[in-house]
Amino acid sequence: MEAIALCSFFLATMVHGDVETLCGGKSCSAAQDCVNNQCVCTQIHCRIGCRYGFKRDENGCEYSCTCAKGFEKRQN
Repeated sequence: MEAIALCSFFLATMVHGDVETLCGGKSCSAAQDCVNNQCVCTQIHCRIGCRYGFKRDENGCEYSCTCAKGFEKRQN
């Protein structure tokens, strides 16, 4: 039963996609979690290899298990 719950949680994070969530009046990207009413980069990481790295949101947070389509210039 515990394995089913864990698999369900993992699938829910995978389906999350590009959906934004509300957090303290702000909207967080799917690459972020809401912690204490602030959007922070998610700590979920994937062990797949991506030629150009992982896709990132406008804040530089990585989308878990989503490869970038090509080289993306990082904004500082």
